[in-house]
Amino acid sequence: MKEELITANYGSRNQVTRWTEVKVLETYKRLEERRKKDPSVPKKPDYPASEVSTKQTQPTKRSAKPTVPSAVVFYQRKKQK
Repeated sequence: MKEELITANYGSRNQVTRWTEVKVLETYKRLEERRKKDPSVPKKPDYPASEVSTKQTQPTKRSAKPTVPSAVVFYQRKKQK
């Protein structure tokens, strides 16, 4: 959706990525209305079914071992001695 707004010159990539979701939806509705009236507006891209999927999640990165022990660990070691 944001890519379509960028190609339709509603703002630069930096501007559009900072917009709130409400502003993106309102602007997208205006773009759809303009597409119906004005033939010079870029057409809606035809996405293949393979690219359109439900929610895609990205795995989170977790380090295998902590690099620096926390202050709590030092305090517990000191308390044990």
